[in-house]
Amino acid sequence: MFYKCDQFPKLHVPASISNFYGADTSGSKTYQFNSLGFRSEEFNSNAQFKFFVFGPSSSIVTGLNIDETYGYQLKTRIAKDVHCSLNDINFMNFAVAGVSTDYSVRNLINQCSEYAPDFLVLDLSHPSRMEWVSEHGTGVPFGSGIPNTPMSYFQFYEDELGVCNLLKNLLLMQSFCQLKNIEYIVLNSVYDFNNLPKRGPLAEYFEKINNSHVLNYINVKALDHAADTKWNEDGSFKWRGHLGPESNKHMAEQIYQKYQALQSE
Repeated sequence: MFYKCDQFPKLHVPASISNFYGADTSGSKTYQFNSLGFRSEEFNSNAQFKFFVFGPSSSIVTGLNIDETYGYQLKTRIAKDVHCSLNDINFMNFAVAGVSTDYSVRNLINQCSEYAPDFLVLDLSHPSRMEWVSEHGTGVPFGSGIPNTPMSYFQFYEDELGVCNLLKNLLLMQSFCQLKNIEYIVLNSVYDFNNLPKRGPLAEYFEKINNSHVLNYINVKALDHAADTKWNEDGSFKWRGHLGPESNKHMAEQIYQKYQALQSE
């Protein structure tokens, strides 16, 4: 059993198609949602290989057509390597723009509890993003880049808290994947773990993380930009937007090489 998307219902309408999503107002890209309200194909129980992607807008990817995203590029790369058709590779994209790693890990545990994929990617959100629970019991994303985040949140938030929460999520996800025997890669483009203190709680959490599964993509230069990028008249960024098709293709190759290395361990 899979769970329907419970975030941003006005955007994630099951079985719908739109030319606009979040920050992408260009109208040049197509966003098609499956029966669960995710920008994804449907689950194929007969597929030869199944992999799932979890994360925020950098995995949905805002500003790209689905076949330009790293998830789909990874699908084509796997199909080529194992000499099968694209229909034999089931790529389920559970990413939602604007969410925290809290949500992504919660979503991951829900979606993978009954149907464990062969492989999954968890794309980390900025550490300042966290999931609050409303008085109605629903998850509410707060943090950097999220509209309607109350000022009281930013008065409460400190970077050490955000990073600590991020590491706890990683440990939870790691334990779950080990329990379910799921191969996984953590895509990190949000925080340089070299900045962690050498002692104290953060260091103690981090040393329990299996770094062979972490792909640090934080300092990789963008090759191009997605359609949601906004430019000033002088050519500088008004809003940086997301990585473009070539950048996503490069990311897919890096993920695949990391996956291959894990298989050879």
